[in-house]
Amino acid sequence: MASSVLVTVSDVRREIYRAAGRTASDSGASTPWLGTLFHEVFRRVMQPDSADCWSNVLDTDTLSEHEKLREHVWIRVVGPKLRQNQAALQRSAREVLTFWEAVGHLCQYISQLLTNSVDQGTLRYDRRKLEWLGMEQFSHEEQLTWRIEHDAWTAPVEVRGVVDALWRNPASKRWCVVELKLGPGSPDADRAQLCLYHAMVTNREVSTGDLSLFRFTPRFNYETFAAEELRDVREKLLDLIGSIAGVKPGAKVSVPQNAHRKLGEKLVQVLAQFGPMVTLESDPVAGPSFLRFHVMPAPGVKVNKILPLGGDLAVQLRLSKPALIRLEGGMLVIDLERPDRQPLFFREFRTQLPPLSDAGNSQILVGVDLNRKPRFLDLSSDCPHVLVAGTTQSGKSEWLRTAVASLIATNTPETLRLMLIDPKRVTFQELTGSVFLLEGEPIRCTPLEAIQGLERLTQMMEERYVQLSEAGCTDLRGLRRIKDRDAPPRIVCFCDEYGNFVAQKKEREKIETAINQLGAKARAAGIHLVIATQDPRAKILSPALKANLAGRVCLKTTSATQSQMMLEENGAEALLGHGDLLFKTTGEPVRLQAPLLEDDERIELFGSSPAHTRQ
Repeated sequence: MASSVLVTVSDVRREIYRAAGRTASDSGASTPWLGTLFHEVFRRVMQPDSADCWSNVLDTDTLSEHEKLREHVWIRVVGPKLRQNQAALQRSAREVLTFWEAVGHLCQYISQLLTNSVDQGTLRYDRRKLEWLGMEQFSHEEQLTWRIEHDAWTAPVEVRGVVDALWRNPASKRWCVVELKLGPGSPDADRAQLCLYHAMVTNREVSTGDLSLFRFTPRFNYETFAAEELRDVREKLLDLIGSIAGVKPGAKVSVPQNAHRKLGEKLVQVLAQFGPMVTLESDPVAGPSFLRFHVMPAPGVKVNKILPLGGDLAVQLRLSKPALIRLEGGMLVIDLERPDRQPLFFREFRTQLPPLSDAGNSQILVGVDLNRKPRFLDLSSDCPHVLVAGTTQSGKSEWLRTAVASLIATNTPETLRLMLIDPKRVTFQELTGSVFLLEGEPIRCTPLEAIQGLERLTQMMEERYVQLSEAGCTDLRGLRRIKDRDAPPRIVCFCDEYGNFVAQKKEREKIETAINQLGAKARAAGIHLVIATQDPRAKILSPALKANLAGRVCLKTTSATQSQMMLEENGAEALLGHGDLLFKTTGEPVRLQAPLLEDDERIELFGSSPAHTRQ
């Protein structure tokens, strides 16, 4: 059997929404964090072995009492989570109330589902054993796989991912796919995603039923699609998956070599010294800087037993850097340093940047994934402000320059202006005098200049809110639709070496106050912060700062403690440097490689290029 290229459902979902002209965050809650929490509520309530499971609060006489379940959810899950994140949600009171209303409807739906199952005899309480029987029908977060062999593709593709819920309909005895949505979503994108899940379930079992999309907006409603209705979506979906995997003829994709496969075999042998540990699930995925091996723990082996072995693997395999072992996309992956590391250059991906348009572009190129697919963060929606960290030789300053270049290449001075803060005076030196700098703005280098710059942005933010109110708009995008070329440009402030500016208490307080004000409410005004530091310690990154800069680009750190500060988990200390990074908004961090902006291209983009001069 030919080796397959691995693609995750997250990859496909992201591109589905991009093709529909939206970001993945548009599909869910008004804040991505609340969407994640909504799914966590569902998972913890439906998981039989969870202390928060419905069976711990409802009995045979109270299954229909959804308010009792809702109270249980508040005490066990929602209340503690909201208290932990109250700083980030200070200005999201309306969104939190909408979320809580949706949780109420979710609890009502779960109570009705349980009651119906008892009435139909598929769920019952065994009073002798003091346990519920039939709970296995409510499979949640099910791992699904779809292997695709296409005559026109250069290799098979295996799509893997976790569906929100999968259970048997008591009446039809067929499996039903459930995808939860907290928000209006996109009809075309939702149909494509359901088509994907239908194909994955069909791959598992022939007798698949209809597909249901459950949406809480915040009231509960659902749509059911028969398999026949999704056939017209299938071909487009296959074409999209082929593009993501890089298996369409002519696609540039890194194919694993025999040496890479042998390294995988040796990996399994080394782990076997600790006892039967893992088996390889597929061929290695050859990224530009590392090789990714998808592994399956041996029966009875817990994931936590494998996660700490990165250093041991490095010694046994003669690697200069520890192996990075982590869960990503619901799978256990082991990333090993690639012996034949390949460089990536910004010029290779310029044609894949968003097109230049009168509306401007708010997307920043973060890096390139294992399938050589560019990944972007969107300042206008899911990631309005970004915190960047990386030690010496991590590629932090190079990443900042590439981020600036991706914005300049996709905007004009009418749609984008920059404020640059650079105590080293070398990160952005080619941008001195650029037409993209905010009017009258030098590159700011001292703490006093940084404070004055941030205070100027705060004043501009308040002025823009007056414009939005007068125009009856809620954000810069709406204002641009009304005023067109008369709308103000998006402003992005890039600050390198943030730690240098907060060394003194007096300056620290002023800078943090300004950043917190901007972080809390500047997104709608089209003003954004990208703050970078070499030393992400607790003394430098206050809780309020971290709460207001939710997007994280974490390059190599000097310690696991610094990785925890940035990502709330270890891993960044094992990165390879030179643009190897972990990117996180909500959910699990994604490992990417930042492309290098070469000198000639940097001079072209950062100078007063004729393509961008004011008309």
